[in-house]
Amino acid sequence: MRHDVRWVAMNLESLRRRRLALEITLVLMIKLAALATIWHVWFSDPEDRRIDAERVGARMYSSSQAMR
Repeated sequence: MRHDVRWVAMNLESLRRRRLALEITLVLMIKLAALATIWHVWFSDPEDRRIDAERVGARMYSSSQAMR
C-alpha cells in the first residue's frame, strides 16, 4: 500500500512538471509571436534610407500639424 502512494505522488509530480513545461513553452511562443508582429508592423520595411534635409523639411511643412 505504501509503495502505491509513492508511485501516485511521483506521477503527480511528473504531471505537474510536464504542465509547467507546457505552460512556459506556450507563453514563450506567444511572446515570440508578439515580437514578430511588432517587428513586422514597425520595423520591417523602411520607406527610404536616403533622406536628405530638403525632403525632411518638405514633409514637415506639408503636414497638417504644421498648418496649425
